[in-house]
Amino acid sequence: MLSSETITKFTFTAVPTNGGASPNYKFKINNDTVQNGTGNSFTTSLLSNNDSVRCIMTGNNACTTPVTVSSNIIKMTVSPMPTWYLDYDADGYYKNGSSIAQCNSPGSGYTKSIIAGGDCNDSNAVIHPGAIEICGNSIDENCNSQVDEGCPVILTLKVFIEGFYLSNGTMSMSDTVQVELHNTISPFNLVESNTTAISQNGIGIFHFSPAVFNAGFYIVVRHRNTIETWTKDPLIFNNHNMNFDFSTH
Repeated sequence: MLSSETITKFTFTAVPTNGGASPNYKFKINNDTVQNGTGNSFTTSLLSNNDSVRCIMTGNNACTTPVTVSSNIIKMTVSPMPTWYLDYDADGYYKNGSSIAQCNSPGSGYTKSIIAGGDCNDSNAVIHPGAIEICGNSIDENCNSQVDEGCPVILTLKVFIEGFYLSNGTMSMSDTVQVELHNTISPFNLVESNTTAISQNGIGIFHFSPAVFNAGFYIVVRHRNTIETWTKDPLIFNNHNMNFDFSTH
C-alpha cells in the first residue's frame, strides 16, 4: 500500500505483508527506478502531472511466495503553484513586485484574476495603467509618470479694452479679443492664438493645446485697431489652469 503527502513534496510509504525481516523496495516513477534499497519510504518534489508511482517489493521470507510483488499504482495530479497578486482596490491591476506564488491566498486584497501590473496607487480604483487622464487635477491616473498629459491649457485672462472701460472694474460692453502666445526668444514668433469674448468685467477664458504646457511665452492681446498689449515678462504655463491679470501687472 502507498500513501502520499501533497503540497510541494510527496512521500510514498510501502506497507509490507509477510515481507520478511529486511525486504527490498524498488520505487518507480513511470518506468524509471528512482530508489532501490531497504528503505520503505520515498520522498520527492520532482513529480509532473499524470506521473505514475509504484513500489516493487522483493521479500526475504523463505516461506512466502511469490517473492516479488508490485504495489498499487498512484496516478499523480500535479497542478501548477498559483500566483497571487495584491490588488487591494480590486481594479484588476496590481502593484509591481507584489506577486506571491503559493497554494493559499496570502491575505486580504490578493487575487489570482488580474489584467496587468503597474498600478501606481492600489488604494484608488480609478488610478491604473490605461485609465482616462482627468485634466486639471494634477494626478497621474494612467500611471505613466506624467500628470495631465494630453490636456489643454486653459488661460483665464483679465484685461480691459481701451475706450470701453468705465470704472470700478467694468466696461461698457463685452467684445471679442485675440490672445496670442509668442516665443520668448527673438524674433518672438507666434506659437498659438485663441479668440474669444471677454465679459464686461474683463474676464475671458482662452484655450490652448497641450503642446504649450510647461513652456514659457509672452502673452499678447489684440483687439480691433487698439495697440497690441504684451506682458512685461514671459509666463510659464506650468499648470493646466492658468490665470493672468493685465490690470495688476
